[in-house]
Amino acid sequence: MEKYLVRKIRKDMKKEYWDSLILLNNHNIFKYSLALLEYDIFHFYFKGNYEYLLKAMACLSEFSTSNIVTNEVYERIQNIRVEIRKRLVNKKLKEQNKANYKLLKKILGQIEVFSLTCNEFIDRKYDGNKLELLYYLIFSIKNVKVLQNLIRKKPHMFNLMDKKAYELFKKIIKNYTDITKKHVADPKKYLDDLCYYDEVIEIIVSHEINHLSIGDLKNLVTYFEELLSLYNGKNQERYVYFIQKWEVRFLEEIQKKLNWNITQVDNRFLEDVCYEFFVEKNFSIPVENASKVCYLKYWHMPRSDQMTSIYTVDSEGALELDDGFSCQKTSDGYRLGIHIANPLVYIDFSGLIFKEATRRTSTLYFDSNTIPMYPEILSKNLFSLNAGCVRKVLSLYVNIDFAKQQIQNIEFKLEDVFVAGNDTYKNCDLCMQSQNGSNSYLDNLNNLSDIFPLLLQYFSMDKIYEYMNRTTFNLSNTNVVGNTKSEKMVESMMIFMNRYVAEFALKKGFPFLFRNHELKNIYKEDLERYKNLLQKEKNTQAYLNEIEILKGKYPKSYYDVVNRGHFGLGIPTYSHITSPIRRIADNYNQFMLMKWLSNDTSDQEWYKYELILKEVGEYINYQQKPLEAFSKKVRSKKYNI
Repeated sequence: MEKYLVRKIRKDMKKEYWDSLILLNNHNIFKYSLALLEYDIFHFYFKGNYEYLLKAMACLSEFSTSNIVTNEVYERIQNIRVEIRKRLVNKKLKEQNKANYKLLKKILGQIEVFSLTCNEFIDRKYDGNKLELLYYLIFSIKNVKVLQNLIRKKPHMFNLMDKKAYELFKKIIKNYTDITKKHVADPKKYLDDLCYYDEVIEIIVSHEINHLSIGDLKNLVTYFEELLSLYNGKNQERYVYFIQKWEVRFLEEIQKKLNWNITQVDNRFLEDVCYEFFVEKNFSIPVENASKVCYLKYWHMPRSDQMTSIYTVDSEGALELDDGFSCQKTSDGYRLGIHIANPLVYIDFSGLIFKEATRRTSTLYFDSNTIPMYPEILSKNLFSLNAGCVRKVLSLYVNIDFAKQQIQNIEFKLEDVFVAGNDTYKNCDLCMQSQNGSNSYLDNLNNLSDIFPLLLQYFSMDKIYEYMNRTTFNLSNTNVVGNTKSEKMVESMMIFMNRYVAEFALKKGFPFLFRNHELKNIYKEDLERYKNLLQKEKNTQAYLNEIEILKGKYPKSYYDVVNRGHFGLGIPTYSHITSPIRRIADNYNQFMLMKWLSNDTSDQEWYKYELILKEVGEYINYQQKPLEAFSKKVRSKKYNI
């Protein structure tokens, strides 16, 4: 009976037909999937088609944290792991069938993740050989969160009193210094790797610091001094910084253990982290002066009766307001206006201010503070859509036939508008519920409420993408993190405009920075499994743990002059244009759109702009990891175990 079901499941998996699995209970799904994987791996041959085994592995992984995974099951899976490794060292397989070689590597990777998520798997496998696991996590998996959770749950896993553990720690430090040398030789590279080893050292030091004797700490200081003396190459000052910051850490700990009352040096934590990640809090005097000139030139723009009145809705405490809306009834429906701040109307594309904003790439948010992309006299004043002010904006007007639930036409407009009011998501929801507020604001708000369900049809947000964007920190504070009606209304407008502008650029063929989010087919079913699990585990610690595991699998969005679609939003073409005060990419896209609308750009100029966009996109993509690490470090101050 079991062989028959295994054969049937294999057949159904090949046909991508899963109905028969629904008839089985959880235990049997797991049992037969394991039997199938076990049989076919041990009878694996070069020319077979084994893609369906990824589905079998997905079935197993779904129950990795359940009681189904017994010691016997765990050992069977580890035997499969050993068998795969034997086959991977066979060069003949790699030469004769590259597809199957890659398939086995993927299955092996999923088995490793399965092992990391099994209940009490460490007790079964690694208590007798714990350093094997640590080597694997630190140098192969390279997932800081998994390492952090492991040491928190199993504090005995790493003990610097153990000679072998101490040698492992020295190897980590050696890797850190080797990466530091590469980084200081070429400051535009290796910063993300440097961030990783820095976090690993911090995790271990925070875990062990109270257990280390004064002698142990002195030995570590000596080891760092030896590493310091071996280098006299390029950018020595920066190399010295990365090495000596750990010497300072250990020397301060020695003083504490000796109970010496030494004069405390001023806390320069933020300044140190800024130096480490090439982040500058302050702007140069020339940039500040250029910003003052710009502000004084445009600070008073008179209002006229012909101007459109707009409103903004944003999070509480938001001071850089870069998007607003207006929504009026027409004879056959509504006219929606999405109005975006337009910095490049005020400043020069090739000037000092914009060059500095490009170097910074985005405004950084942490706690209640920000490190702005533009000087505050611009970002919080002239550029910001502040209530009672006239502002220059890029507007997208959408005419909607409400009866037919259709968009009739869409048009762009560069214009001056009057900002009639600023509101928060919380108060906006209260206004819609109580219908208390100014008549004009309520009319615009109620009209938008009528039509925003139509805007929701223009994207289909993947559940995992939604969960991750609502539970993780966003550098430029541009993600909508809640699920209230007002937040959904604003989000739907921004996504609609970003999509439409991207489609417009692609259709017209002018250079543009697309926001791509690709997902290889091989991961889609695996993510679908996680999606179902997340829906069950929402708002629990299990859910948060699964999110951390997912981060390693789920692709990052990136910028490119070539459009490749956005899987997370379910959109074939997407871009960023709605947050120009907080993201530099939006500025470049606004500028490209304005150049197209002006109809005065030659082919030679378009070619020049395309090269600029390509370079800028690559720069922004590279800066993402270091800036995320910077924000994480500033927000947490240390990686608590």
